[in-house]
Amino acid sequence: MSMERLRTWFSGLGANPMASRFAETQESSLRSCVAWLSAKPGAGLRVDEVRSYLPSLPPNRLFDVDERLRGYTSPLYGDWPSDGVRHLLNSGVDPLLRQSLLFLSAGHPDGRVREAALRVLPSFPGYLTLAAALIRCADWVDEVQRGAQETVERLLPLCDDEDVVAIWPMVLRLRSRERVSPHWFREHVEGWMLREQSRSSLRKMIGSRYAPIRAWAIKCSLEAKIELGLDLVDLAIRDVDPRIGLHALRYVRESAGDDDAGIRARAASGLTASSPIIRRESLQLLSELEGGLSRDSLLPLLLDGSAGVRSRAGFILQNRFAEDPVQHWRATLDTDAPMAANALAALADHAQPQDDARMRRWLSVPGGLTRAHALRGLVKAGGQPNDAELAMLLEMGGNRLLRPLRRLVSAGLVSMDVSRVLTIVGMSSVSSMAPGNLRELLKELNHWQGLLLLLQFPTASEKSQSWWDEAISDWVKTSDRHVPLGSHSRQTLLTLLEARRGQLRPDSQVAILAAIERH
Repeated sequence: MSMERLRTWFSGLGANPMASRFAETQESSLRSCVAWLSAKPGAGLRVDEVRSYLPSLPPNRLFDVDERLRGYTSPLYGDWPSDGVRHLLNSGVDPLLRQSLLFLSAGHPDGRVREAALRVLPSFPGYLTLAAALIRCADWVDEVQRGAQETVERLLPLCDDEDVVAIWPMVLRLRSRERVSPHWFREHVEGWMLREQSRSSLRKMIGSRYAPIRAWAIKCSLEAKIELGLDLVDLAIRDVDPRIGLHALRYVRESAGDDDAGIRARAASGLTASSPIIRRESLQLLSELEGGLSRDSLLPLLLDGSAGVRSRAGFILQNRFAEDPVQHWRATLDTDAPMAANALAALADHAQPQDDARMRRWLSVPGGLTRAHALRGLVKAGGQPNDAELAMLLEMGGNRLLRPLRRLVSAGLVSMDVSRVLTIVGMSSVSSMAPGNLRELLKELNHWQGLLLLLQFPTASEKSQSWWDEAISDWVKTSDRHVPLGSHSRQTLLTLLEARRGQLRPDSQVAILAAIERH
């Protein structure tokens, strides 16, 4: 008996008692299943929540649900009837419930039940049934896998465009599955989407919020030279996901042949893309073309917001036009021209002693990143902040500034000694922020170097005593570290510790002494 006749026969039964009992029993199973998957109490779930749970899940989540339901902890299939699929053909079964139960039947541990479910799926095309058929294309039983492939071929033209587009993330995930036939998949699934009748679905994919979907649609459309009435290369270059734009640039490079003008136009548009990766690669592509870049077109790129673009533009300017980009960055800084902050970031990597004053001027400019660039450039030029400048930076704070400052202290490029620490702690012009951040900086010193500084620190005022007590407590918290300690340094620390006995809290004295004696 054909599937259509079988379906008609069951439909003619009307409210088939067996089908009704099956639907009622399995809806109870579905309720337990949804409660298990969603970690909600089954009794608290409404009927519509139970029936709409699976259809509301994204495709990749359905993939995970299928794998989880087939796990040994699954409560679902223990009392699932082996002949239950035929009852789902009855017209009295709620469509949402039927879709969910067919999806679950297609994942049954018994291959015969999975095959039976696959045979009826085309009679009820939809999001869940298409998902069930696609998942079974990676089935471990060859007969089930072949049945799934046939079912997918029948379902694709029957499903709404919205359902096919919505399920495509699952299609992309299936491409990497070892048990899926690559040749069949390219021809019958991806090929179906690339046919002329599927153009509307393909356009929807190009506008998808899901970057892998856009990437697949644009890549395949370009390679198949499909005409969609859109400038796909321009869309790709300007996409927020740089991987899509990179593919478009590779496509332009490989497909344009000797059309240098066409490549130049596409690469030039890439110089204004939002992604710095695309701007940098577009600049590289232009530099490879004869006459693709002029000096005037390079100069603005020296002030690009991306370090990669600035560096590449500087390299090209120096090698092709024998001009030092550093002079352009200095000129921009000296005149406070627009994009001066980008010039500062670029010059910081190439700063020389003559740039010391330039960098110090920018240490007080608002913005943690700007100050961090100025500090980096100052150190690169061979200088370092004086006590007042360091106190100002510590007072301003912010991770963008303090993180590189800690690295510089750790590397010994910004010095920390008793005199500097005493000066900053005693400043009346700073709040508690600067001394607090100063304590954090001390943690970047060598373990014993930090202790030596603290034991030498004079506590002549109440303010310095309070700060010192907190700094000693910080050190004690890390006193269990094992850091090599020479005999001379050990004796020096013991002598200094004994001299501070009256000023240290007893518990701190004991902890520090124990730490030294362990070495």
